[in-house]
Amino acid sequence: MAGISRCYFSSLVLPFVLKGALATGVGFGAWSVQPELASAQTASEKAGARAAANQGADAFDANDYQTAIKYFKKAESIIHSPFHELYIARSQAKLGQLVEARELYLKIRRENRDNPKQAKAVAAADNELAELEPRIPTLTFELANPDSEGVQVTVNGTAFNTALLGVAQPRDPGSYTIVVEDAEYRLEQQVELAEGSKENLVLDQTKGVPVAGAPLATAEKQGPPEESEDSSAAEDEPATKAKSGQGLRIGAYAAWGVGAAGLGFGTAMTFVANSKAKDANQLCDEIDAREMTSNCAGRTIAEEGEVNDFDKSSRNARTMSYIGFGVGGAAVATGVVLFILSKKAGSKKAAALQHLQPVVGYRYWGIRGSF
Repeated sequence: MAGISRCYFSSLVLPFVLKGALATGVGFGAWSVQPELASAQTASEKAGARAAANQGADAFDANDYQTAIKYFKKAESIIHSPFHELYIARSQAKLGQLVEARELYLKIRRENRDNPKQAKAVAAADNELAELEPRIPTLTFELANPDSEGVQVTVNGTAFNTALLGVAQPRDPGSYTIVVEDAEYRLEQQVELAEGSKENLVLDQTKGVPVAGAPLATAEKQGPPEESEDSSAAEDEPATKAKSGQGLRIGAYAAWGVGAAGLGFGTAMTFVANSKAKDANQLCDEIDAREMTSNCAGRTIAEEGEVNDFDKSSRNARTMSYIGFGVGGAAVATGVVLFILSKKAGSKKAAALQHLQPVVGYRYWGIRGSF
């Protein structure tokens, strides 16, 4: 799939490109379509379908996969061709929509398996599906109390069919929020799925928070009588101030330690990101020199995978560096506030300084408040 400009599929070297195939209607079963569907279209509609497919191919070559999907779906709505569906599935896989891509590859195989004119489309679907399958993560979860009254489950806000509890469900990579709620408790569980990962969870909603109006598990205990505030406040004030200042200083030192670690981590990740980007550029330069092309256009499937791995590692490291700098900066700012407060514990100035807050944003950090 990768590294070939407009070929209908990547596993074979083809004698023409997509634009030529769509325009001339020859090769691969003459842009194989359903005869009854093709005959029902006007010449203008067929030309429009070819134009839409060409624009989809241009978008795919430009790595604009959302646009590629849009135009190939337009072409498919007029004239059915498994090659339209192949490009839609490839674009979905590029966008991380792995489950949808998988289902479309399976559809291509199922509908065309017994059609010799579509043998090459089926072979392409087989090969690309085999590459896709290991990338699809699965999420399996069960309930510790599945029979509790009124139990409901949602995944990212969508109702979940409890008949699938305990089933390893294919999911796209990304973040998921699972909510389990019954008549008494509500549990919210976050899970991150990476490509190829397999997550198994057992969710116990009784470890969540009580639902409003639900009976409390235990009665509140009667505490001892409160001492008079007036009689104890003056007596404990000096010791309280000393402990407060000491605690704030310890907090400041701890925050600075976290800040130094965060900034160091951010710096290290920046070096890693730059190194991976350099590796990708160097590999593309070697390919361009070998194939006498530009922008790494002559890469093989294996080489594109290697370039993509370098690019992905660079992006991930860059993101981690931003997180490290953000956390480190916030921790340093927090340490400054705590240290200033420790020097003036118990004073009116310290009360004012308590309104200072660390602020963290994209590539910046600081302190907000009044001195």
